Amino acid sequence: MSGLPSGASVTLLDNGGDATTVSSNTTFTFSTALATGAQYAVTVGTQPTGETCAVTAGSGAIAAGSITSVIVTCVANTGANLKLVYVTNASNNTISGFTTNTATGALTLTPGSPYAGSGEVYAIAIDPDKRLAFCVTSNGDYITAFAIDPASGELLPLGGGLYSTGGVPIAITVDPSSHFVFSANSAGNSISAFSIAPSGILTEITGSPFAAGSQPTAIAFEPHGKFLYVANAGDNTVSAYSMNAATGQLTAVAGSPFATGGMHPQSIAIDPSGASLYVANFSSNSISGFTIDSASGALTAITGSPYSESAIAVVVDGTGGYVYVAGGANVPAFARNQNTGALTELATSPFPAGPNATSLAVDASGGYLYILDNLNDEVRGYSIDTGTGSLTAIAGSPFALIPGKQGLGPTVIVTSQ
Repeated sequence: MSGLPSGASVTLLDNGGDATTVSSNTTFTFSTALATGAQYAVTVGTQPTGETCAVTAGSGAIAAGSITSVIVTCVANTGANLKLVYVTNASNNTISGFTTNTATGALTLTPGSPYAGSGEVYAIAIDPDKRLAFCVTSNGDYITAFAIDPASGELLPLGGGLYSTGGVPIAITVDPSSHFVFSANSAGNSISAFSIAPSGILTEITGSPFAAGSQPTAIAFEPHGKFLYVANAGDNTVSAYSMNAATGQLTAVAGSPFATGGMHPQSIAIDPSGASLYVANFSSNSISGFTIDSASGALTAITGSPYSESAIAVVVDGTGGYVYVAGGANVPAFARNQNTGALTELATSPFPAGPNATSLAVDASGGYLYILDNLNDEVRGYSIDTGTGSLTAIAGSPFALIPGKQGLGPTVIVTSQ
């Protein structure tokens, strides 16, 4: 045990029970002895006030003698203003982490980056409180959980194990209340749903997995947390659900699924007010736009949609005034009519994005755009002119995911909000 301040205590569990309270930075022992060969799994039951504790090397089988390899590290929740960027490197089975310079937008690798995933780490989601991060492993069909060091952004593995999902999860999101996490399972045609305990431990929700369309590939909440949307690449639709705020259970919205009018939707973006939803249709080179009914969650196609443009991923800036699209070597940019949601391409568009832009994210302030270059294994950063939507390269960009290393197969970039 380390990092626990004087007067604080943390409750630890073994195999979900046998609670023991630790009040000092010393060794700890559970009261119930386990037989040789029995499995153990140490997790955090109750976090100390103002601290987040994470377990490393917390599970295994009892061998001869006591287990001395379990490490519990606690850090103070003091980094509420830290701006974070994470990238999943699927081929390398790692996650790269960065902090953002709020004045310049420049990225700096977090301590210990890259972090080891468990298998092919395909996508990552950060809870809105910036305490926890969750990853889906597409070749293992499960979710893993990390605590986020609030002072540095370092990812600390939580000891809860692997949480089984439907087949081949490739997208993940956390609801705005930080109470639930959902994965889109492309081979299972389903959405797996879990409640999040304060310790970061996940429990599958009754009724999970919930039926989706064919090959769900992207998943996103509108900002109020009432409705969840899933892009289905196999049948070119968007599934819409209302979420029970108490249980996390999903119910299909009337009229769902909604046709995109394009082919193979790969990405979903929703404006900060929750009025409009956009889908990037990879195979038809188009962007579909919808208005969201705030009462029912139903989608209605925006006049002029779909918009012709090479589109792999899509994002809306923090003002809601601009939409950016990853389109291979370029990033097309659009002005967004905030009354109708209609898009008009900027005269200065497109902007260069490297050989293969595949994912985008806007930082929490809305002032910076980060583009994942899948071919060069780097992140390209741009400042956003909130008056015109134009992009200017950030000093020091591009930023290497793992300095000196290539062939990482990066898939998704996310920022903390």
